[in-house]
Amino acid sequence: MKILNKPEDLDKYESKLVRVILASCRMITTSQLSKHTKFSWKICKRSLDNLYLNEIICKKDLKNRIYWYSHKHKERLEQRFN
Repeated sequence: MKILNKPEDLDKYESKLVRVILASCRMITTSQLSKHTKFSWKICKRSLDNLYLNEIICKKDLKNRIYWYSHKHKERLEQRFN
């Protein structure tokens, strides 16, 4: 795991994923992110896990899917799914 302290520490994949998650204003799956960014699923998953471990984005496991979303929308989205 790489430690992220500043926005400049994000690689090009992480940067694009964060922008897409912020713009979506909803929970979004790894597959949806992969299709939207045109990155492979494996690269998306690795980058998303790193962003989650560095507390840049949030993660929610529902049934057999993992949903990703921003801290900015956390309260509104979690009320919907709890």
